[in-house]
Amino acid sequence: MKPPKYALGDKAYDSTELREDLHEQGTKSVIPNRCNRKQPFSFNRRIYKLRWRIENAFNRLKDFRRIATRYDRLARNYLASVCLAARNHATGTTRGQRETLTVALHSLPVPPGPVGVSVMT
Repeated sequence: MKPPKYALGDKAYDSTELREDLHEQGTKSVIPNRCNRKQPFSFNRRIYKLRWRIENAFNRLKDFRRIATRYDRLARNYLASVCLAARNHATGTTRGQRETLTVALHSLPVPPGPVGVSVMT
């Protein structure tokens, strides 16, 4: 697997060891320096400012209680809930329509055997 071009992180991830590991993998670290760092590193501020898009996407997904609390036990149902929440957010679907879609989704039969989807919690 090819390593990513950039690794975005906030000040909490500012450590020399992490930066060295990323450099060995061929990934540029886009992590601002802590205020107490004696040897500051340079980082791409333009790319770092785009990081808010990723954080906002996760925060909007967490507006759905089912996703924030990992209500679903099956990975298939959890992944489907994330997809529904993302679609609902993108299209502006109302709450009543969301509940109808969620009930319809969870009434589907569970396929036998492994589903092949892994979700990290």
